[in-house]
Amino acid sequence: MSTSVWRKRVLIGGGIATVIVVGTACVLLWGGARAAGEHGRSMPSTPATTTATKLDQSSVATRFIQSIGEPSAAQAARLTDAPAKAEQVMAQATQAIKPVKVQADLKGEPDGDRFPFTITWTMQKEAVWSYDSTVEVSKQGVVRWTPAIIHPKLAEGQQLKLAPPKGDTGLQDRDGAPLAGNGSLAEVAGQAVSGRPRVIAVDGAGAEVAELSAGGGDSKPARLTIDGKMQAAAQAAVDGVPGEAMLIAMRTGSGELLAVAQNKLVSGPNVFSGLYPPGSTYKIVTAAAALDSGLAQPNTVLPCPGRTFIAGQEFHNAGFDLGVTPLHTAFARSCNTTFVQLATQMESTTLVNTARQFGLGADYDMPGVRSQTASLLPAGSPNQKAEDSIGQGRDQASPFGMCLVAATVAAGHAPTPSLMMDQPTKVNVPAGQPSAAALASLKAMMSEVVTGGTAAGQGLPSGVRGKTGTAETGSGAEHGWFVGYRGDVAFAVLVPAAGGSTPAVQTAARFLNGY
Repeated sequence: MSTSVWRKRVLIGGGIATVIVVGTACVLLWGGARAAGEHGRSMPSTPATTTATKLDQSSVATRFIQSIGEPSAAQAARLTDAPAKAEQVMAQATQAIKPVKVQADLKGEPDGDRFPFTITWTMQKEAVWSYDSTVEVSKQGVVRWTPAIIHPKLAEGQQLKLAPPKGDTGLQDRDGAPLAGNGSLAEVAGQAVSGRPRVIAVDGAGAEVAELSAGGGDSKPARLTIDGKMQAAAQAAVDGVPGEAMLIAMRTGSGELLAVAQNKLVSGPNVFSGLYPPGSTYKIVTAAAALDSGLAQPNTVLPCPGRTFIAGQEFHNAGFDLGVTPLHTAFARSCNTTFVQLATQMESTTLVNTARQFGLGADYDMPGVRSQTASLLPAGSPNQKAEDSIGQGRDQASPFGMCLVAATVAAGHAPTPSLMMDQPTKVNVPAGQPSAAALASLKAMMSEVVTGGTAAGQGLPSGVRGKTGTAETGSGAEHGWFVGYRGDVAFAVLVPAAGGSTPAVQTAARFLNGY
C-alpha cells in the first residue's frame, strides 16, 4: 500500500483539491422564450434552431467554467479545440494559486458566441481574487481556447504565479528581526506570511510581465524559528546555482527550521512538498536496515563489482570497481552494487519500515507550511528491492524529508519539525526509532563520506557528516543531492537536473561557510 504523506493545508508550491460552485440559475439564462404567457396567451417565439443552439452553447460554457479550478483540468480541456494546451495552462494555474475554493458564474447576456463570466478564487488567509472573463463557444459546442479565458491579461507562453507582497513580507526571524526581502522563504512558507501574496503572470524565463492581483498587508508580523544569518547564507548559496536549487536546515534536537531557501528558477514543487527520487542519500536507510538485520557491520567485507545483475537487470557503479571492500568504504564511495546485493536479502517491507524510523513517512500538521516527507511503497520483487536500496525505485522523498533523516542520525531520534514560534506541530503519524547501534555506525560512515569519499575536497568545513546522492530521472540530467549535519544543524540540498552530486555539495559548502 502506498504511504503518500500530504498535508491538506493551502500553501505555496503544491496542488490541492478545489471546489467550484456555479449558480444553478446560470444554466437557464438563455433557455429561449416561453411559448405561452401565464394566462395561456400566445407569446412571440424564438426560432427553435436558434434557441437550441444557444442552449447548447450556454450548456457547454457552463460545463467549462464549472471545471476550471478542478484538480484535474482534463474535463474542461476536453471541451476545447486545443485540449493539450488548455489542460496544461489550467492545471498550472490551479497548482500556482492553490485555492481553497473557486466559484465561477455566467454573467449577463451572451454577446454572440461569447459568454461573460465572473471567477472568484478564495486563497489562503481568506484572500479573495475576483475578476471578469469571457469564454467563446462555437455553434458546434466547442470552446475556442485561449489563455485569456483564465485571466484577460494572460497571454500564450505565460503562467500564473504567486509572489510575495511588495516591501516587508511581515516575517520575523527567531530573534524578532525582520526577514523582509526573503522572497523564497515567503513563497514556500505561505501561511506564515502576514501580507497576502500577489498573483502575477510570468514569461517562460520566470520574469514577471504583469501584476494581476496586488495582494495585501497585515499589521501583525509572523515570528518564525528561522535564524536570520543562516537564512541569508542559505539564500545566497542557492542563488549561486545556475539551475534550480533548494536548501533546508533544521535544529537536530528540537526540529526548529533554521533556513528555507530556493532560487527563482524553482517553479514547481518546493522544498517542503516536492517528491523526488533520493538517489544514494537513501543508502542511509539501506545501511541502517543492513546493520539492524545482521546482514553486515561496518567492517564486513562485501563485493563491490563494477556491475552486477539482479533478476536479469543490470546495476552498475559510477565507473569504478572496488572488488571486495568493507561496508563503510562501500558507503563512503557510494557503491551501488554492494547495496543492491544487500537489499535482495531483505524482506519486502524492511526498507519502508526502516525509512519510517528516520522520519520518512511521518505526517505533520506544521503551522505555516504544507509538507510531506515521502511516498513509500513495499518492494514486490528483487528488482524493486534493488532499485529502492539506491534511491532509484518507487520510493520518493522531499528535501524536507531527507533533512529529517540527517537530523535523526545526529540527534538519535526523529525530531518534530516546526516553523512558527510558539505554535506547536501536530504529529498525525509519528516517526519510528532507529537503533543506537545503527546510528553510531552511520555517524562514522557519514564522516568518511566527507573526509575520504564522494564529498571529499569540495570545500566543506570541518565536522560535516553527510551522504551524496545522484538520482537518475529517466529523462534529462540526474538530480544532485547532499544531506547531512554539522553540530546541531542538519541540512538537505537538492539541485535538480545537476548531472551529479557535486553542485549540491558545493551549495552546502557555501551555506555552511556563510554563517
